[in-house]
Amino acid sequence: MYCIQQRSKSYYFRIAVPLDLRSNFPVREIKKSLGMISQRQVQALAGQLALDTLNTFDRVRVSKAKQRKASIASLGAMATRSSASILNTQS
Repeated sequence: MYCIQQRSKSYYFRIAVPLDLRSNFPVREIKKSLGMISQRQVQALAGQLALDTLNTFDRVRVSKAKQRKASIASLGAMATRSSASILNTQS
């Protein structure tokens, strides 16, 4: 799910952007330097970053679903208006 890497004396948090959300993010992977902190601090900070990032992914998914529903509703309304207009002109 997420990865903690150590390069030289600094730790880095990494998490991949899920495939279904890649069009919403400018990068395929989110990376953040955690600096030179203890292993215990790294675990706590990385866990919080992972939770925050996953929550952000969920919020984007919910937003996309709402937009899709609004688009479908809008198309349905247009189709209803179009068919009513056609029926009125044929009468």
